[in-house]
Amino acid sequence: RHWGMKGDRGDRVARAIAGVAEVGNPTIVATLTVVAALLPMLFVSGLMGPYMSPIPAVASAAMIISFFIAVMVTPWLMIKVAGRAPLHGHDAADHGGVLGRVYAAVARPLLATKARALVFLLATAVLSFGSLGAFYTKDVTVKLLPFDDKTELAVVFDLPKGASVQDTDRVAQSVAEVVLDLPQVQSVQTYAGTAAPFNFNGLVRHYFLRRDPNMGDVQINLAHTDGHSDPSHAIALQIRERLKALDLPDGTRIRTVEPPPGPPVMATLLAEVYGPDAQTRRETAQKLRTAFQAVPFIVDIDDTFATPPRRLRAVISADDLEFFGVQEGDVFDTIATLNGQTVVGYSHRGAGRAPLPIMVGRDTADRVMDEAALSTPIPANVLP
Repeated sequence: RHWGMKGDRGDRVARAIAGVAEVGNPTIVATLTVVAALLPMLFVSGLMGPYMSPIPAVASAAMIISFFIAVMVTPWLMIKVAGRAPLHGHDAADHGGVLGRVYAAVARPLLATKARALVFLLATAVLSFGSLGAFYTKDVTVKLLPFDDKTELAVVFDLPKGASVQDTDRVAQSVAEVVLDLPQVQSVQTYAGTAAPFNFNGLVRHYFLRRDPNMGDVQINLAHTDGHSDPSHAIALQIRERLKALDLPDGTRIRTVEPPPGPPVMATLLAEVYGPDAQTRRETAQKLRTAFQAVPFIVDIDDTFATPPRRLRAVISADDLEFFGVQEGDVFDTIATLNGQTVVGYSHRGAGRAPLPIMVGRDTADRVMDEAALSTPIPANVLP
């Protein structure tokens, strides 16, 4: 535009400098505004820190570099491209084409008098601040990482310590029956005593370490997003409500897990407790748990300490061994036979496949220290 103006305004270099100076202050303010808005994200801590820090660093650097390109490199390139071409002035009647005429038709009536300009300014202010009411009414949701509609969910649960794999599988099957009643659920996969194939979320939460007999997972596969109307977050809320009706063993901890919309974290809300001893930490954590339970929108509350399992100790009486003529080693061998298994052979399948071991032993559910096990006869020593 400066190159097209008539009058003695100097050569192309002088006019380029005048054009840059005209927009210099707004460009500086706009650049600093964006940088000031982005830089606070550089100080986010925790697991979100490494994920968020490249955004303000790269964006701020890009804004500053682009500013110097706009005020230095671009005018210089324009002069190089224009070369020695003569300057052509334009008449005052030139309104800048269709866009210029439309702008003039709207702006002139508004700026004709101070009253109109003031009314327009007030109307703009009212509409601008009035639009913030959409945040209050939640018609517009403001979130850094909004929920994403996924095709998978998971239910992760821990039974009390000492629970058997059969008990864990029984709970997994109960969860699967409840989940399969939802029309949006396509299929489920249950895992008891072993880790399910972990996803991006499980990588941070170390789900691949969930291999204890009391740990179970239920992987839920939803129909394609085009096949159901409810988003995956709404389905997760339905699943969480349905799971409340299950009859679970005392001490069972169950959680409905969604794939995170951003970087995975250990928990949406996490409190870490540090103290001089385990008892103090446990008491403080219990108070925090009670505080979390008092908040209605905090769900799936969990902690890292668990109740130790009940332990039974069988004591062998030396007097009874001598009275009945039973060797102590025979007692240990009998207990090992009741609670273990012995490989008696292999079934060879051929074709280079590994053979299957043939094992003799009681059912896993029967390997408990109960009255029947303690009443098992022990072979006596018949030798003199």
